[in-house]
Amino acid sequence: GNGSIVLSVGTSLYLTEGNAAAGDGAVSADGSGNIHLSAGDTISVGANSIGADILSGTGHVTLLATTQVNFNANSDIRSDGAGTIDVESSGGSITQVSSSLLTTGTGNIYLYAANNVKVGDIVTGGAVAVTASTGFINDAGGLRLGLAADGTQDLRRQSGLFGDGFGLGFPDGL
Repeated sequence: GNGSIVLSVGTSLYLTEGNAAAGDGAVSADGSGNIHLSAGDTISVGANSIGADILSGTGHVTLLATTQVNFNANSDIRSDGAGTIDVESSGGSITQVSSSLLTTGTGNIYLYAANNVKVGDIVTGGAVAVTASTGFINDAGGLRLGLAADGTQDLRRQSGLFGDGFGLGFPDGL
């Protein structure tokens, strides 16, 4: 089917996969179904070393949190085709660990945080925009943004815009 998934909670939202061995995702929308998850506090994807994925066939994926969005080890957002990924923390930070992947075929990927953004892996044939309104944009692997510890690029995209709260902007400058 092509149904969308919408879930909104007033507190925190913790996503884990019920059967990690199956790899079926914590939230999965088939076909062109969109996924919209919002929390009045924190969204945490995955727990400990067990990953949790948010999967959409070709639809858009949106995560909106007031305080924090965390992507733990092996926790991904995946959408094929032109699906857009939008992750926002209106009052806090976004944190990806180095093994976390945000990927879409040709869709755009947007990350906005009021404070800091820590980037794991981001892959798209579209554009990427990362904004840390009052904080920093950092690489989760501890290296220069754009080069992962495994020697691969963290950011693979057609074009990008990166800006932080200190007046630094990098129009496709990584």
